Amino acid sequence: MTALVWVFPPVDGTVFDVVCRMWIPEENWEERVKRDRAPYDVWVRQGLLTPTPGNAVDYDFILDQVQADVKGFAVQELAFDPWNATSVTNKIGLPPEKLVEFRQGYASMNPAMKVLEVAIQRRTLNHGGNAALAWMADNLVASQDPAGNMKPDKAKSTERIDGVVALIMALQRATLHAVAAGSVYKSRGLRVL
Repeated sequence: MTALVWVFPPVDGTVFDVVCRMWIPEENWEERVKRDRAPYDVWVRQGLLTPTPGNAVDYDFILDQVQADVKGFAVQELAFDPWNATSVTNKIGLPPEKLVEFRQGYASMNPAMKVLEVAIQRRTLNHGGNAALAWMADNLVASQDPAGNMKPDKAKSTERIDGVVALIMALQRATLHAVAAGSVYKSRGLRVL
């Protein structure tokens, strides 16, 4: 699976709007329903998960969606894990200063996980009840270093966590820009749940 999460700072108040994009290879998602014991088929029908052509993640297919989002949103920046990402980031169409490397180690993920923890406690995330994202959050297991710093641990997590890892990265960066221009969704009437 592959995930992209957009987080929009609040216009008024404290609620961050969240838009999730998640993909799964088309040729094997039905088999993965059984193997992973996850309702990927339901999420595909609900539009929460998009199949990409073929039996592997099709990054050109995903790039089309990212480019459409970049044109449709007032993107302040896009955080990305630099591991294997240059084939996509070089084609997105954002200036280099808006592309932010976000490594998956303790130094970057610890403050980001704390931001997520506070947002969950304060109920300041509007993800529209995204069941796939909630499932991934339930799967998340954090590892800690001797200093108490945390990061998501894909090896220890029970199932897929890609969406929640993307949320952690995006939320941390969005909180840095929370005083900037507000969410386009407030003006479009997205209801906060």
